[in-house]
Amino acid sequence: MEHKENETDTIILKSGEGRVYKCGTMTAVFKADENETADKYSISEWWLEPNSDGPGAHQHEGNDEVFYGIEGVASILVGDKWVDVEKELF
Repeated sequence: MEHKENETDTIILKSGEGRVYKCGTMTAVFKADENETADKYSISEWWLEPNSDGPGAHQHEGNDEVFYGIEGVASILVGDKWVDVEKELF
């Protein structure tokens, strides 16, 4: 199949589906990254054990990042300020 420049492939994955990497107290599930998005963005699930430190403060140059909390609380460094991301209660 020929891939057109402006054509977008559809990726539909359920929770837990994708490329899974065990990282100690964290588990990463990559849904789409450089291979599927032509290096434009990355979508992944990150599962952390309670009271774990996570990956530590770091930055991904040139990438916008979105964080969505589904359980518990995660602290995210935005600029020079720590922001707690927690499950949205409706």
